[in-house]
This record gives sequence, structure tokens and C-alpha cells, in this order.
Amino acid sequence: MRNKTPVIDSFYYKTRNGVIYDTGYTRMALQVDTNWNADSSSYTLDSSWFRGVHLCLGDGVIFHGHGEYTHYYSYTADDYTSQFEWDFGNGKDTLGLGMNLASTKYDDLDCFDASLRIMDTRGCYSTVLESVRVRVAQNPIKTIYDLNPMCTTDSCIVNIGYEGANATITMQKISFNKQKTRTLDCRTFIPDGRYAGACADAEKCFYATITFDDFPAGKMVESAEDVCSICLNMEHEYLGDVHARIVCPTGQQSILWYGTKGQDTFLPNVSNDSLAKLGILEGMFGGGGTYLGQPYGGVSHHTYDEACSGGNDNYCDTICNMYGIGWDYCFSRNANYMLQTGEFCNTKTTHPQNYICKSGAGNDTNWSGFNFITIPSPYVQAGQMASGASGNSRKPSDHEGKKGYYLPAKDFDGLIGCPLNGDWTMKLCDNFGSDNGWIFSWSIDFCGISSGVGCEYQVGIDSVLWWPDSSYGDFDQGHWRGLNINATNPTRSVITSHDTAGYFPINVRIYDDFGCVWDTTTGIQTVWSPTPNIGDTLLMCDVETIILDAKDRHTPITNQTFKWEPFGQDSDTIHTRAMMGESTLYTVEVENIEYSTSCRTRDSVRVNVNRQPMPNFDPGVYPLEGCEPYTIHFENTSQFGDKYVWVFGDGDTSRAKSPTHTYGTGQYDFKYFVANNSGCNDSLVYHKLITVYPSPVARFSWEPMNPTVMHPSVTFQNLTIPQSDKNKYYWEIQYDKDNLVSYHTLRDVNPTFEWETDGTDISGNYTARLIAMTSNMGPSGNVVECRDTVESKILLVNDFLQFPNVVTPNGDGINDKFIIRNLVNGLGYPNNSLVIYDRWGKRIFYKENIASDDDFWDPAADNTPAGTYFWRFTGKGYLGDIQRNGVVEIIK
Repeated sequence: MRNKTPVIDSFYYKTRNGVIYDTGYTRMALQVDTNWNADSSSYTLDSSWFRGVHLCLGDGVIFHGHGEYTHYYSYTADDYTSQFEWDFGNGKDTLGLGMNLASTKYDDLDCFDASLRIMDTRGCYSTVLESVRVRVAQNPIKTIYDLNPMCTTDSCIVNIGYEGANATITMQKISFNKQKTRTLDCRTFIPDGRYAGACADAEKCFYATITFDDFPAGKMVESAEDVCSICLNMEHEYLGDVHARIVCPTGQQSILWYGTKGQDTFLPNVSNDSLAKLGILEGMFGGGGTYLGQPYGGVSHHTYDEACSGGNDNYCDTICNMYGIGWDYCFSRNANYMLQTGEFCNTKTTHPQNYICKSGAGNDTNWSGFNFITIPSPYVQAGQMASGASGNSRKPSDHEGKKGYYLPAKDFDGLIGCPLNGDWTMKLCDNFGSDNGWIFSWSIDFCGISSGVGCEYQVGIDSVLWWPDSSYGDFDQGHWRGLNINATNPTRSVITSHDTAGYFPINVRIYDDFGCVWDTTTGIQTVWSPTPNIGDTLLMCDVETIILDAKDRHTPITNQTFKWEPFGQDSDTIHTRAMMGESTLYTVEVENIEYSTSCRTRDSVRVNVNRQPMPNFDPGVYPLEGCEPYTIHFENTSQFGDKYVWVFGDGDTSRAKSPTHTYGTGQYDFKYFVANNSGCNDSLVYHKLITVYPSPVARFSWEPMNPTVMHPSVTFQNLTIPQSDKNKYYWEIQYDKDNLVSYHTLRDVNPTFEWETDGTDISGNYTARLIAMTSNMGPSGNVVECRDTVESKILLVNDFLQFPNVVTPNGDGINDKFIIRNLVNGLGYPNNSLVIYDRWGKRIFYKENIASDDDFWDPAADNTPAGTYFWRFTGKGYLGDIQRNGVVEIIK
């Protein structure tokens, strides 16, 4: 005894064009079944759970399976010795020994139950069937158009949705409209109604049955539109004799059309008028005297009815009632099919007689002519030809093109609840004598029928990505040139235009819940919103006028219109009105019309009229010509001004009311601005108003730097800048050190001067002064004389020092101290030191930088005894350094 359990593993590989396009395997989803409600666009939960495989339409899948085996006795089963039989649910299957991998492709939009069973080497099958459900996602995009043009200052919302949801991209719900068609070739004779009872049942009806067995068990007609089309290929000599109905496996019926003759056998005791009032004639072909198809013989068809010897005894013999040529006549209430009149089949027209597809009472054009030439096979006899008779038949239908259909007398609602599997029968009844016909085939189409039971589903949208086509714009600083697209939720975005107008293609990528990616494109034309800029608050001063310009720089002026308030102008520019002391608000509305899109923008500006200031100033002197440094005080004499700006021309400015400014050498433009608190302003501008000439820089030196009383003469070196022949020089040399105003004047460029002496000490400081002068011809014609003065002190020194050899400190004021003559007054050695030693070498006095007689050695102050003492003097002076040593005798 053994047991085998097939297992379809919970992972699979997706393929596209035969290649695995995921980097790895995908796990099956454990899902609850749902039912989609198209009216409310929502799901309701079912109680059943299943393992799901989610694919995109046209993708393939590789399943992986294995068996789980229970072993008994000596028999051992495994995957290598077992036969795997895969049924993919899409009409394809495969089997093979050890075939634990199997692949298929799903090209239909439906859900499929893929299953696996295993047979071992002894021919025993597994007792269970393992299955998974495969669902396929379609491209959800039904329609997408270019977006409506928008203004550059506007925005638009783009989203996805179903019809009626105001969506940018219209989504299509998955309609399981897998059409299943069965056609029965059933050439069947429809005898004349006078004899039909002898050929068929008492109802004088003939049947042609199609059997379906390929739907899931229990699948039923759930909507009248599930029966999307019924077609008959037939011919009959008189339309009004025959009626037709479709009968489902449970016996439920729906009427295709009623004949107008002999209806008493169908609905006894009911008149034609009553039938019309009841709506029975609705959907009838109309024109009961016309044909269906091409009856054999045309108008001479009676010649070939019961054509065998024996006359009326042959009314049931098909050999004696030759068939003609059948035409297709199709019926539908489904909106995908078109009537003979060009209306769609779910549209009912009203006619005085309720006849559908007639152009008007008494003017029925819904027929086609025909002409027989040859007797059709197999009734051809040697030399026998039809008489060329012709006739008029109802127009045929185009089954494949879904055009030229007729409405059935009744909707197919009567078939709701019929099982799809079983016998479906076309029932044709002839109700009147003298005419017969043939049916050659009939077909029925079922639409919207899924392969599985209860597996209708919808694939949700995960997210939508919108982005401009990069070939039409540049990505810069986080946005595309011309457009910004920002998502507000996974299926909704907002498009704004930010810096340019034009046509922008937009790419759209939709990600669905099955992981499928669907791309499409749209585009949007953006139109410039006008950008008038007539300014902020403006000021008019006194009688001035201002031009307000509202033109948009982006668009041709021919596309723009203008409306001004408050005076009603319609031009692109206007002149404001000067009204002293008044304030006027000007408003313009600019409209730009392009691509049937109107973009409007308004802008406003307030214009105030105020007093104009009058600038003026007084510099105190004219012309403004001078020598550097040239200082001018600008006295403000302006009227109606509150604020001032002085631009001096040398790079400096001032906001003072009456500034003072000093100029260097140069020629300067001058600007003066005056404004008031009302915003009015005026200015004065002068070219080369101020001219400043350079003054010479007086400098000099002399040699020797320290003349002496022994050689009291110096030579001056003129160092004035610049050295020019235009310069004039005046030297003033002090000759009396005690008289500050005692000067000798010299005019040489580099003069020599010698101090004179009358035997007195002339050492000391003397002032030497140089005055340098330059004359310039100013722009006004005036002579501008520039000068500079420099002075220095010249030290005339006495470097002849006299040292005492005897000091008598007796208090008589004569020779009481050790005084070096000419040291203090002679100024020769300002840095000095004096040291006194006794005869044993001990220092008894030391002094540095002696500057007066009080600084010398006073033996009396120290109570120095009489005797011989030694001294040393060191001096650093203007003429060099000296050192002297000697002996002094103190006598008391």
C-alpha cells in the first residue's frame, strides 16, 4: 500500500519572452477570494482562501513541484520515477517522468487553476489534486489624452480612475469577456407550414441543438449580456411565416422574432394589433413579404417546391425541396454590437409600428436584392439552369465585424439562471402555408465568462509616477524646466508650471498590485499667464507724468488685451494724470489667449502726486579753485527738501544738511540730490566744478648738521617736491638766538649762511625757514598761487671745554666748584659723565649728563679736605666722543 501527495511549491519564477526577468523566485500570495462590485468599485470578501500566482498579461511562469511519498513493503516511489502531469488551466498541459519543473505562458486575461497530479511507475495516481490559482493583470489604461492647456500660474491635478470619476487616465476594469462560441452546422429543412405537422411535432417546429461542456461546473448565465450574440444562417421564402426562439438546457426560452402569419398557432386568439401593443413585434425584421437569404429560384421559388413527381406527397422530402443560399442573421442586446441603422444594440428606437431597423413606415429599405444564376449543388442536372429569377431579402449581418445586427423581440433576461453547460437549442416554427426554407447553421456567443468559478477579480493600482520627458526639458536644481510634478498620494499628482510655457510631453508609469509596470505618455500645453509689472506705489511730483506699461514680455502683443481702471483705457501703455495732492489707484487686467485658453492677471499701482523739491547751495566763494588741501563749506539753500545726498566727486559722500569737505589735488564733478518725505526728488549735477592744484612740499637739509662757534657757517640743500623751474623759494634764517624775529632773507635755491660774532658766545639753537611757492592759471583765468613752508632748528655748538686745575671752596662765589667751562652753554656734549677720585683711588664723586652749574662737584658740600684729586670726563656729542683725565688741587 502506498500514498502519493503532489505539492506545488510556494515559489515560482516569472518569465518574459522565455527569460526569467526577476532576480530570484517569487513567493505565492496567500489570499482571500474577493468579489468585485463594478457599481460601487469595491470588493467584498469571500470565505475561501487560496494560493495565488500574479502575472502580467503575456508573461510566463515556471512552476516547481514535488511529491510526498509514504513507503510500504519493498516498493519505493520518488520524483525521479514518478510521472508529473501538469494542467495549467489555460488549455495547455504537459507531463513527463520526473518533471518537477514546468513552464507555460498566459496570454488570456482571466484567472486559471493550475494543478498537478502524480502517477507512479505502477500506474497509480495520487488521490488528491494540488492546485494554485493564476491571475493575470491587464494593461489598466483605457484612455489617456493630452491634458487640457493650463496657464503657467495655475496647476492641475492628474489622477487615475474609472469612467465617470473625472480621471486624467481612464482605467478599464477587468471584464472577463472571454468569448466562447459554438457553431452548429445543421443544414435542416423547414417544411411548409401546411405540412409541417407531418414532418415534425404538432407545434410545426424544427430543432437544432448545440451542446456545451467546457464551462466550469455550476457556471450559469448571470446577466442578459452574457448571451452576447446569436446568429442563424438560413434562407426562407417568406419572412412572415416563421418565428424563432432560443431554448436553454433548463427549457427557459427567449424569442428572437415572431412571424406575422399564422400567429394563432403560436399565440391563439391574439391579433396583430394586440401583439404590437404588447410589444411582441418589437425587434421583428419587418416586411413579412421579403425573404431571408436566397431561396432557391427567387420569385419563382414555388417552381422548385415539392419538385419531385407525386406533387404534394413530397412536402417532407428534402430532395424535392431544393435549398438556396443562406445569409447570416444575428441578434444581440449587447452594447458592443451595432444595428443595421448604425445604432448600438442597447439603444431602442421608437417607430409607429415598433419595427426596429426600418427607415420609416412604408419605406422599408432594410433589404438587399439578389439574382440566381446556377442551380446549387447537388441539384445540378445536365443543362438545367435557374430562370434568373430575383428577389429581395433582409440585409444580412456581419458576425465577425459585429455590425448589421437586429434586436431580438425580447431581451435575453429570460435566460438568466440557465446553466452554460448542456443543450442549447434553436427552435424554428413555420406558421403558414405555401412557403418553406432551410437553416444551414447557427451559433451562440457567450461573453464575460471566466474560466474559473468565482474567480472574478480586479488588480488594484499601487502607485502612478508622472515625469516630464527629458528630451523636452532640463533637470535643474530639483525640478524639470517648465514643469513640476509632485505626488500628493500614490495615484494623484499635481502639475505646476514655473518658468516657461510650451508643450511638454509627460511620461506616465503605472505600478499595479501584481508588480506589473505599464507605461504610456500624455502631454500638456502651458500658456503664459501675463506678468504685468506696473510697479509698486509710485510718486508723481508736481506736474510730472508717468507711463505705466503692462505688456507681457513672454507673448506677442497680438495675443494680449488690456483693461485699465479707473479711466477705462484699453492700450498696453497709459500716461498717468497729474493731479496735485491726489492719490489714484491704477489697475490693469491683462488677458493672454492661446490654444483656446484664456490666462488673466491683474496688477495695481497707487500713484501719489506731491511737491517737487528745489535743490540749491552756496559754497561762499566762486570760482571753486584752490590749492590742496582745499576745504569748502557747502551752505544748503534748497527748498522743500528733507533729505540730502552730496556726491563730492572724489569718492566721498555726505548726508549732512550743510557739509564741509576738503579736496586733494584734482578736478572734480559735483552732484547734489535733494528728496522730501513725500518721495519727490531732484538734483544738481556739475561737470568739473572744483579744481584743486598741488602745493609744493617744502623740504631742506644743511651741512654741516652741527656748526660750531669756531666755524659758524652752513650750506642749505633744497629738497622741495616737486623740483620745478616754476617754483619760487624764500629762506628766512634767524641770526640772533635771543631775538626770535631777527631774520636774514635769502632767495637762492641752495644758499650758504654764516653767523657773525662780536666775541660773545653765539652757541645755541637758530630757526631756519623755507617757503616754496607755485603759481597756476585756473579754468576761470585767475591765478592760483600754492605754497608750503617748513622750518627747522640749527644747533650751533661750542665744543671748546676748559677744565679747572685748582678749586677754592671758600664760599666767595669764585671758583668754589669744579666747573667745566662751555660744557653747559656750549651744548657740545649733552651726554657726559664726571668722576672724582682721591689720591688712594677711591671714587668720591660721580655725575652723568651734567646740564647746569649746580650739577658740578662742590667740595664744600662734601666737606672734602684740601689736597690733590684726580678726575675723568667722558663726553658724547654732536661732533664726536671725547675722554679727558686730569688733576685738581683743593685749596682751603
